[in-house]
Amino acid sequence: MKRNLCIGLITLTLSSLAIADHPAVEQRQALFEQIDEETEMLEAFVDEENWPATAVLAQKLEQYVATLQTQFPPASKGEGRSDDDVWEQWGEFSGKLTQLETSYQTVHRAASSGNLTLLAEALEAATSSCRSCHMSYRSLW
Repeated sequence: MKRNLCIGLITLTLSSLAIADHPAVEQRQALFEQIDEETEMLEAFVDEENWPATAVLAQKLEQYVATLQTQFPPASKGEGRSDDDVWEQWGEFSGKLTQLETSYQTVHRAASSGNLTLLAEALEAATSSCRSCHMSYRSLW
């Protein structure tokens, strides 16, 4: 039992080290983490009705997602936690990233104009888009 646990931990450690083999993998993982953390901040700003901060942060998130489009070079296929379907279904995956970017653009516009209904819809679209991609395009191991 201990031997299997040790082998499992060593394998996990080695696979974690292999993730860093391609610079785009590190960059996209950092971007995904920032998007996750800052989307939570965005939700807090919306709850607090802090529209200026919501608009600024939504614009920043929009830029992060636009940058993500460039962080999946073919040479990074098979590295990191992205499923091979990202590359095999690039049109669909890229379209989902574009939808996410558009959702943050809409949050930005809605917060700037005070359109709370549109803001709520766009924020829901952004967060559900994240969940959808995780289910389709992220490997668990």
